[in-house]
Parts: sequence; structure tokens; C-alpha cells
Amino acid sequence: MAITTVGDIITSALSKVLVNNAQDTLSAADTQLAFDALGVLIDALGIERLACYALTTTAHPLTGGTGSYTIGTGGAFNVDRPARIENAFVRLASGSNNVDFPVEIIPQSQWDTIPVKDIAGIPRKLFYDTQYPLGTIWLYPEPLSTDYTLYLNSYLPIATYTSTADAIDLPPGYKRMLIHNLAVEIAPDFGVNPDPMVIKIANESKRLIKRINTPDPVMTVDPAIATKRGTWNIVTGGY
Repeated sequence: MAITTVGDIITSALSKVLVNNAQDTLSAADTQLAFDALGVLIDALGIERLACYALTTTAHPLTGGTGSYTIGTGGAFNVDRPARIENAFVRLASGSNNVDFPVEIIPQSQWDTIPVKDIAGIPRKLFYDTQYPLGTIWLYPEPLSTDYTLYLNSYLPIATYTSTADAIDLPPGYKRMLIHNLAVEIAPDFGVNPDPMVIKIANESKRLIKRINTPDPVMTVDPAIATKRGTWNIVTGGY
């Protein structure tokens, strides 16, 4: 059958654990159990960095002299709380021009080494305190004025579904991964062991998705060992 809705994912997953072979329609209780399990599965995939297929960029106006902002539903930055911020930059609106400044994401161990944090300037460092339900973003230096906007790049969760009738609109490979991983997830609820082939496909399908979502590596050189003499010229054999 064509897999086009959440209900189709559930029906197919339940068929893998032999729940609906002997009946024409699934019971409401079985459907609800599988729907709840799918939500838990998707929630867990949301913290698997390579299971998320795209970055989302959100823009947040800054307040002059304010260096910390809560983030999450109902926070100062009223968006879904990101599990992790991948990268960020600050945009300065200057007349008709915009100037972007990269912001370094640092851990708390580095944040704690900054002796004076309430200095005004162009924010160049960001520490994300991943509290729940609201995280807190700390910036250093604090923004000079309201002319600055912080842009955050974080990975999108797979999806949020509220009904079995919701349409499934995901990149290639995700339907197969959800069906087989959901089958493995719900099998114990029905007192059965998932078929080894179902387990194999569940693992394989997730592995393929993570492979395609792996970023291309970018080579960097520690500044402490990098040459200061310029760029090597392959034609002349010198700097």
C-alpha cells in the first residue's frame, strides 16, 4: 500500500509484529498505543544529531545591554527549544546594509573563564545552557544596542504529529526507518519478539539515514602550529 499518512506507518509497523493479520481493522486501543509509541520514537530521534535531516535558522532581535535570553516555548526567544545549537551569527543592521559576525559556540568550561561578562560590544561568543523546559543563551560581549539580531542554526526534529490522519512528508528513507523501528519499539507491548529481519532492516535503515546526514568534513589546522608566512604557491614552490 502507499504510505502517505501516520496511520499508514502505524498499520505497516503493526503488521510487522503480526498484530493485524487476523483482523480487517485495527482496534482503537492498538492504534492509540502505536501512535503514542511513534511519538516517543520521534522524540528520541530528535536528539540523534544524524537522524535530523536539515538545519533550521531562527532570527532573534537582541536588546542593548542584555546578555542572556531564555529560549523555548514561552521564552524570550519563543521557538521550539533546540537540543543543540550547531552554529550562530550576529547581524548588524547598518543603514541599508547588513553586516554578519560569526559567533563561536563555547561550552560552560570556557564561559566560566571569562572574568567580566557584562561588557558591551558585538557578541562573539555564545554559551547555551540546555535547561528544560527553557534553555538559556548567554552572549559575550553583551549587544551594544537593538541594532543586532542573533541567528541560530539548529537541527530540525523529524516531525510532530497530532493525528493518524496527518500526512507523512519526509525525505527518502524515513518511512522505511520509522515503520521498522516502530515495529521493534512496540513488539514487547504485544508480547512478541520482533522478527530478526525486522530488526536488521530497522538498524540498516537508520544507519543509511545517518550516513546521508553526515556533514562533509572540513579540515582545520590548529593556529598554534599553522604557518604565519602566507599561502604556499605550488608553481614557485614557496610562500
